[in-house]
Amino acid sequence: MLFYDNLEEIIFHRHEMFDADEMVVLSGYLGPQPVGRLRELPFKTSVIYGM
Repeated sequence: MLFYDNLEEIIFHRHEMFDADEMVVLSGYLGPQPVGRLRELPFKTSVIYGM
């Protein structure tokens, strides 16, 4: 599946559909607001970014 609309909301709510205990984000650019929202998630998160 390819998602390009409302991607941030899809990512932050996708764990509700699956029994996830960790999330890894791989991104070319990630702004400060999504990084701050990662603290709200109920599991471990890792971010790999670069341009």
